[in-house]
Amino acid sequence: MARGSACALVISDQEVPVFAQASSLAEQGFFTGASRRNWASYSEAVRLHEGMPEWRRDLLTDPQTSGGLLIACERRSAAALAETIVVSGYPSAKVIGCVERGRAAVAIEE
Repeated sequence: MARGSACALVISDQEVPVFAQASSLAEQGFFTGASRRNWASYSEAVRLHEGMPEWRRDLLTDPQTSGGLLIACERRSAAALAETIVVSGYPSAKVIGCVERGRAAVAIEE
């Protein structure tokens, strides 16, 4: 998404929803092999917050959580759009960050 838009994505790590038990399993070392391959593929364009554990990074780079699950819209419309999605039956929908001008990159903030 960052590369395609030539913008910077700023994501709040704590706002990213995860399935029940996903964090616990990732902490125990259960993650897909593609998580590490994804990280190797685009890590040069990602800045992680200080102290982010490797298991959390592996969880965020899991290919099952990428792609069509992100939606971008005008900042002023974000909360209303998220609420519409929640009301439509997807209770985990939420605003997790924003798009900013700058080089194509992703910043994961605490």
